[in-house]
Amino acid sequence: MLASNYRLKKQKDFEAVYKRGRKKSGPFFNLSYAPNPALKTRFAFVMSKKEEKRVTQRNLAKRRFRAIVKEYQAQVKEGLDVVIMIKAKALTLNFQELKTEASRLFKEAKLLK
Repeated sequence: MLASNYRLKKQKDFEAVYKRGRKKSGPFFNLSYAPNPALKTRFAFVMSKKEEKRVTQRNLAKRRFRAIVKEYQAQVKEGLDVVIMIKAKALTLNFQELKTEASRLFKEAKLLK
């Protein structure tokens, strides 16, 4: 589980990322990221009801992404707010395939050190 102090929680933080952040899109999820004044990188995971109606499946996707981010946390640049918007297609992948796709998109967005 990703520690609480590494998660985005407040609506104003989400709005700041959406407003002044950069975006990268992939077939399974989208990244929005922006610099923050803190020295730690914070993450948020979003999957809307439009993508998947069942809450159990939405939570499964978010748990998988939290586990992936926890593995890459030491390699991610500091001082960023990152929102990961998960698409329904992500549920069709197994964990290893999802991890590979996340790694590719993180490198493409230059989020890794």
